[in-house]
Amino acid sequence: MTVEVSPYLETLPRQGVYLAIGLAPLDERAICEMDLLLSHSIIDRLLGGEGEPLTNPRPLTEIEEGVLSYLWLKLLSRIYEEAGGSARVHFRLHQCCSSPQDFKFSAGAKTIVLSFQIRIGDKAGYARLLFPSPFAQKVFLEPMTDFTAAEAVF
Repeated sequence: MTVEVSPYLETLPRQGVYLAIGLAPLDERAICEMDLLLSHSIIDRLLGGEGEPLTNPRPLTEIEEGVLSYLWLKLLSRIYEEAGGSARVHFRLHQCCSSPQDFKFSAGAKTIVLSFQIRIGDKAGYARLLFPSPFAQKVFLEPMTDFTAAEAVF
């Protein structure tokens, strides 16, 4: 779906997991919002636990942000590798935040929202990717000049 960014950000949970993802050399950023309870569960599993979510949700600690950031860095690296090292998918993790208020967009800016259900074992949650229109236009619509011959054929 496509919506205005600022009003949409106000509908998101005040306490959550928000990641800013960019693509060099662009200044614009995409945002990933992750289910807070599922994020805690993922972090617990990565740290050797059983993956139990918290009973009382709270913002991530700096260590938990670091663990989740590491996971995202590995995920973005894997996407880059699977795409053959293409500059079009060399995404970078720029920031991990606990509130959507940390992101500012121009008035009237639109965003594309993609929602995903994530299931890890018996735990389920969601993630939303927000591609503000300037980011989406520059990344997905404008032709890249550094195509390899194989990418141009594809």
